[in-house]
Amino acid sequence: MRISARRQGRRSARGGAFRRTLRHGAILISLLALGGCVNQLDLLQQQPVSCSERRLDVAAALFEESKDFMLQYFEERDNSLLLFAYYSSKDAEDLTKSIRNCNDFDRDFKARGTELIRATRVLRRVVVLNMRDPDPAVMVQLLGSNYNGVFKSDIR
Repeated sequence: MRISARRQGRRSARGGAFRRTLRHGAILISLLALGGCVNQLDLLQQQPVSCSERRLDVAAALFEESKDFMLQYFEERDNSLLLFAYYSSKDAEDLTKSIRNCNDFDRDFKARGTELIRATRVLRRVVVLNMRDPDPAVMVQLLGSNYNGVFKSDIR
């Protein structure tokens, strides 16, 4: 059987289009695979989070949590929130002090840790000032004659 030149041209055009599509598809697949490898190489090159930085981040989160408890106390006036604020700020301070045990401890971490410790101590002072005993007779019994000197602004 003889195929006309016109039909033969159509077949070769279709075959060429298929080959071009196949070639473009292969290039696209190889680029996607190469992109995936580049992303994996990028993940491998990222520095792991250091011991000191991780502990400071957790301590900062605890400090923020204690501030939230303190703000919530001012809105609701629930004494248990003061206790939560006190203990979470103490945990933040203890965790900050523990960065000295890390092998990557340096001056930058020491400066950040010192600032965080100062902030937690100030917050704990504010918490303690708000932890007044509702019955002043208990404090009078404990402190005796020094009661008026300690609580100068107490309402009598």
